Amino acid sequence: MNQIYLYFLILLAIYPLLGCQKASKPTVQLDNKSYITNFELLQKNPSNDTRIRITSPKATLDQTNNIIEIVESSIEIINKDVQDFKVKSGYSTINNMSNYINVFNDVTISFIDNKDYFISTNSFNWDLNNSIIDIDSPLNMNLDNTKILATNGLYNLDLSQFKIDN
Repeated sequence: MNQIYLYFLILLAIYPLLGCQKASKPTVQLDNKSYITNFELLQKNPSNDTRIRITSPKATLDQTNNIIEIVESSIEIINKDVQDFKVKSGYSTINNMSNYINVFNDVTISFIDNKDYFISTNSFNWDLNNSIIDIDSPLNMNLDNTKILATNGLYNLDLSQFKIDN
């Protein structure tokens, strides 16, 4: 009878140790992203009557970080009583938590009414809270017969004012 108790005690001691073994299967990470084709986002800013229309053939929504990643984006900014313009880029992100749009890869900003007026750059950041577009990379402006090269620039949508450096 003592032998049965000994086997039972050994079995109870080994059983919890078997549960501590490392799993042989790798853990699968969940993809919390939503993939969207033919993406279109329309937004209106009630404080300054600016409308924004963003379109893309493909976008990804990261629900964990509340960020939209957009490939080959086209952003149209329609301002009341101000010049409307369009932004084309290879890649852009919208952070809904901070109200920030980051635009990258071969960015072209052109006026909708006059395609001969354009600004080309590599990237810019747009703070939707104060309507400021910060062009943080070298830019090339083509305005009619005028060409301007600058290291960076700042555009205020509310004032329709553009400031460039160097």
